[in-house]
Parts: sequence; C-alpha cells; structure tokens
Amino acid sequence: AFFKVWFNSPVKDRARMRFAAATLLSTSPTAATTALPILLEGRNATTGLVRQGLSLAYGTALLTLGRSDESLAVGQQLLREDPGSRAIFLVAECMLRLNRVEALDTLLKQTLPKAKDVREVTLLLAAVELKQGKVKAAETRIKSLASSGSDRGDDKRIAAWFNLYNDQITAANVSEAQQSASSRGLFDAGWMRVLAALYAATGKTSQALATLSQSVDAGARREPDADDWFVLGRIYEQYGETEAAESAYRKAIDRKEPVPALDS
Repeated sequence: AFFKVWFNSPVKDRARMRFAAATLLSTSPTAATTALPILLEGRNATTGLVRQGLSLAYGTALLTLGRSDESLAVGQQLLREDPGSRAIFLVAECMLRLNRVEALDTLLKQTLPKAKDVREVTLLLAAVELKQGKVKAAETRIKSLASSGSDRGDDKRIAAWFNLYNDQITAANVSEAQQSASSRGLFDAGWMRVLAALYAATGKTSQALATLSQSVDAGARREPDADDWFVLGRIYEQYGETEAAESAYRKAIDRKEPVPALDS
C-alpha cells in the first residue's frame, strides 16, 4: 500500500507523506488505532490508485484490530472496483477469520481468471482446499503450477510436501531435494527442510536432524517454527517417542497466521 500511495501521488508533500506513513502502521497492533483516522482522512481526500492503496491499508488496520466484518466490507468494495486487485488477500484473511471457508473457496475460483497474480491466488486457493480436506484437489492444483514452467522456485518445493503426505517417496524425490537444497553452492532453507522431512520419513534420522539444523541456520530462525516442529514430529516417530511426536505435531498445527500455509 505504501508504494501505491507514495509513487502514484502527483505531489509528494508533507500531507501525502503522512498518509503514506500511516499505511506502514496498518499491521501494527499497537499503532493501527493511531493510523486508522489518518487512513480514513486520506481515503476521503484522494482518488484513483492512491485512494485504492489507502483503502487497502485502512482495511488492513481494521483487520489488525480484530474488526473483521468491517475489514471485509472494505476489501469487497475494492474487489468490486478492481476484480484483479490484491484486496483478494485481505478478503481471504477476513473470511477465514469469520469461518466462511466454503464461500471463500467459491470466491477464489471466480477471482482466479481475473487475478493479476494468478500464481498467488492459485496458492491461496490450494491452501483453502487443504483446509477443507480437499487434499487431492489441492495437490493437483499445485503440481500443475509446478510443472507449468512458470514457477518461482517455491512451487516444486510445495508440491514435494504432498509426496510426504501420501507416503509416496521415491529416490527421485530425495535427489531433487538434495540438488535444490544446495543449488549454486548456497543452502536453501526451505528445500533443506523438505530434505530433512524426506530423510525422517525414510528412517534416516541422523541426516534428518543435521539437515533440519542447517535449515534453521540458513533461514536465520531463532527457534523452530510450525514447519520445523512437523519435521521434528517425524523424527520422534522414527525413534518411537510417541508422546514427543504428538507434542511436536500439536505445535506444528498451532499456527498464528490466519491464512493457511502450504508448507507441511
């Protein structure tokens, strides 16, 4: 929202900087209340792309403050004005928080042909399908995206998790993860974690622990996140530590982000 507000402003004066700065506060739980009236003032004082950016930030601030219904109304208005708008992601977060998952599934399928960023909407739709238990539909969608030749490096990695889910791990899967984890001589934290999960699922626990540790270091994570706990759960299972595995899996599903993640 900041870039849309600032770079589309014909006059970059103090007032416009005030509006642009307020967009940066929209995701802060401690500052969103302060930003809200400034963003509303900006919405009423501007037009076009600048107003769209301020409206998106205004809806985000409402969501940050837990006012999901009001935020949803703002997002829906932005989508009516521009069906390809990134407001779809604001709308999605609101609908998930309001537990309107089936309605969101329908909306995303309607939005996909009009979306400016088809890949991001496709990933979101697949995540929503997973939340509904439509695993095969999500898997087909992601693997189609990964094989399209237009992936941005993450799609094949996301697709690899489905092999773990289906317990259909081949030597080719492990080889792909090994190559992707250290491409161009650099460690890829996401692929390292996939490789650790593959090792854990195939009983190679020592390699799994070492690889997961490298993933944590490469990703500069100070403590395990939800996906790390999933891999640790697989490792504990291999050691026969049922209670520890269950505890790790509970931490894996205790995600803070409202939009469901696709990794693990």
